[in-house]
Amino acid sequence: MIIILIAIDFITKYMAMLYLSAPIFIMDIITLHFVKNHGIGFSLLSNKSNLYQICFGILAIIISLIILYKIEIKDNITNISIKLIAAGGLSNGIDRILTLGVTDFIGLNYYKKYFIFCNMADIYLTIGAFLIILEPLINKYLNNLKK
Repeated sequence: MIIILIAIDFITKYMAMLYLSAPIFIMDIITLHFVKNHGIGFSLLSNKSNLYQICFGILAIIISLIILYKIEIKDNITNISIKLIAAGGLSNGIDRILTLGVTDFIGLNYYKKYFIFCNMADIYLTIGAFLIILEPLINKYLNNLKK
């Protein structure tokens, strides 16, 4: 699953690089546009050197591997969550090392202004985090269905 998610992320990043040099607007809410993010979340530290890019990439990979191999898997929801988070971290970490930044191409707009740009790996990370937060509620709901 993780390899497939990373492959999807890299394929979509490559397609964005090839075809999204001019922005495509979708109902004033989403913009598809190739953006190279040299910072970390919300473009923080974007003015740092290439060494920082490589160090952030290595750190993302190490943290992702620790999450993947050291967190106890209690159930299917945790399993899926951990794999999504690890795939997102590994993919963005590899991208950061190879290209000295992260390729973003999905822009979310707020009042016709860019609010945030992300990629598939960021979406994996976000869904994985939400699943972990919602895990107790989801498990309670599933247990009630079994009764």
